[in-house]
Amino acid sequence: MHSEVQTPRFLEVLLFAVFVTLFMNGLDMTYHLLTGWVVHLNYAAVKLTMIFVASLLVTWLLGVGRKQNVVTSISGPLAFYVYYLFANPTLDRAIFSLDEQFWFFFLHVAFMLLAYGVVSSNKSWARGINAWWCSFTAGLLGIMFAWRFAGMSEEDAARAMTYHVALPLHAMILIAVCVSVIFGFFLTKELDATTKKNIRPGKVLSLLGLAILIGSVITLIGVGVLNGWIAGLLAAIVYAVVYNHNYFEELRDASNTPVCRVRGFCIAIPALLVGAFYEFVPRAVIKSISPTLLFDFTLGSKRIRQNDLILVATLLLLVGGIMLYTVVSSRWRCSSNV
Repeated sequence: MHSEVQTPRFLEVLLFAVFVTLFMNGLDMTYHLLTGWVVHLNYAAVKLTMIFVASLLVTWLLGVGRKQNVVTSISGPLAFYVYYLFANPTLDRAIFSLDEQFWFFFLHVAFMLLAYGVVSSNKSWARGINAWWCSFTAGLLGIMFAWRFAGMSEEDAARAMTYHVALPLHAMILIAVCVSVIFGFFLTKELDATTKKNIRPGKVLSLLGLAILIGSVITLIGVGVLNGWIAGLLAAIVYAVVYNHNYFEELRDASNTPVCRVRGFCIAIPALLVGAFYEFVPRAVIKSISPTLLFDFTLGSKRIRQNDLILVATLLLLVGGIMLYTVVSSRWRCSSNV
């Protein structure tokens, strides 16, 4: 007889993965900007994709917990390290320094462990820190997207993205977080004393933070008024969503219906084989087998590039690896539910 298994809502899983992704990338981009390593949109997009997919799959299949934190924190950074190991450079490495060295893997794992731990906490201070970093990431991404839509080249955008651009964004968001947390602390006491209910004041007070963000966005120096407003609005919206969210208690140690071993292997093994083929087999060898395997054609207005194949291959390796781990680690659970 099967015991009841708690199935997390997909929206909660999705939000958790988004929060972890934004938080980790905010830490990563801040470190890079402070230490002189380049930050640009393509670089950020790959990391956002890998971290999001890893967080989403692990949370959906295994829930939220310490073991899940370790699995997510290793698989995500390992995936984009492998990607950068095999992808063709899009920036001149003689001019721009990217975090392609192996020691960065351990730094990224540390950032992931911290981001996952803060996002999974339901403490008020953790909500404030999470809102700060997630909205900062959204603001920086808004600036980079605005530059891309304005036609700025990738090299010029990489040169322009410095901590002098990020500092005003960090400062105004920190002000909003402090205001919300400090005023929220006193208002919570008053509400608890009168209503005997745990009413989170952030749902009202974060509007003050929102106003501070939008009102202060003009102080973004060097990115232009329009780009500044785009960044500020994105940061403000993300701040309000993150700070007001009722945190992920239902995901803690919850899991989806245990994965059927046969189905799990049927997903994991083909994904690993196809991913490994395109990731590790040289392009010339693949072309000698069949040029069709390189997908050398134009899809709409976009031509399929080698890096596109490497990205898909890395995602297949990531999905296959997480699925294989899920099948193996949940074997005892499946047998215990019989």
